[in-house]
Amino acid sequence: MKDLWQRRLLQHWRNQSKYLRLVFNEYFILALIFIIGAVGFWYSQALQHLTQPVWWCRPVAIILMSISVLAFKLATLIQPADATFLLPQEKNLQLYLRLARNYSLVLPIISISLVGFFLSPFLAQGANLQLPVIVGWVVIALGSGLWSVNNQLTLMYQFTTSGHWLNVLLVWFVLSLGLYVPIYWVYVLLLAALVASGYYQHQILRQRPLNWQRLVDEETHRSYQLKRFYNLFTDVPGLTGKVRQRSIFNWLLQKIKPVHNNTYLYLFARGLLRNSDYSNLFLRLVIVELLLIYAIHQLWLITVLTALFLYLVEFQLLPLYKNYDGNALLKIYPLQKTQKFANFKKLLLFSLSSQWCCSSVALVLFNRGQKLIFIPVVVNLMIVWGLIYIYLPRQIKNINS
Repeated sequence: MKDLWQRRLLQHWRNQSKYLRLVFNEYFILALIFIIGAVGFWYSQALQHLTQPVWWCRPVAIILMSISVLAFKLATLIQPADATFLLPQEKNLQLYLRLARNYSLVLPIISISLVGFFLSPFLAQGANLQLPVIVGWVVIALGSGLWSVNNQLTLMYQFTTSGHWLNVLLVWFVLSLGLYVPIYWVYVLLLAALVASGYYQHQILRQRPLNWQRLVDEETHRSYQLKRFYNLFTDVPGLTGKVRQRSIFNWLLQKIKPVHNNTYLYLFARGLLRNSDYSNLFLRLVIVELLLIYAIHQLWLITVLTALFLYLVEFQLLPLYKNYDGNALLKIYPLQKTQKFANFKKLLLFSLSSQWCCSSVALVLFNRGQKLIFIPVVVNLMIVWGLIYIYLPRQIKNINS
């Protein structure tokens, strides 16, 4: 079983490295640097205005840390065929699952540590907590993460659905106690919970059969969510986005005249509105951009960020151009490649113009006191023009070649 886990883990990392190279490309890293810098600048400015302890500081910290603890799932790397071929080795599979549990603890430990580091000045300023107390609370969060992952392994041997919600409530309860009661009592409680959880897991693994259906379903769902994230940056084989009717947007489609020259325009518009890969991505980027506009009031920084988000939207919608290349009817219907490019340019112009309008309104509303607020508005308008009429033809040429 140890050799099986090592082979699965090696194959898993080969697949992940292939996609991670595409995700963390130079454009995304550049955007990430700007976003981290913007959030860090806003965070430091917000802390300066937090001059006294406030009641909502501890609940906010508890919510953020709870998300960090509960966000990660047990990575078993189990495949659907294992329910048949590994069934005779069910008892020996316990070693495999324990190795999977140990591997699954790496990301929660890193995430909890980073969130704790990020929240330290917030708790010190907003809750008037001393550094040893904050460090102790982060240690409690690390213990809660260990308990959560360990409990997920125990749930693989149960046939009820109540264990997940019990896990969420207990993590939230322990993190809340860590900020509201003397911390040494929480240490005692958490240690007792870990010991009891370990003993209970030992009894469960020895006495109960493995719930193969839950084991396969949980790993399939975890893998699917990870692939959906990668699908935002590149095409993932075997993964297609969900198509929803979204009849609320039919009025936009009705604006397109049903003429021969608008054939591709109608197809691209339907693909953008009804395919969750494109519509959700566009919506998320616009919402994040508006939140950054609300939080940041440095003129040069918000100019760079809004221009960068225009580029990100254009870059992420580019795969829509080849979305219908596999449709045989488009090969039969008398359409020209020039029509396809012209229609796609119209759709992208409408999308970026809508984003520019939203960001311009937000800039004016959230920065009324600044006299030069027209600068990012004009710069972004020039960026839209450059992306559509200069940069897009080069990208389409590269795609066609």
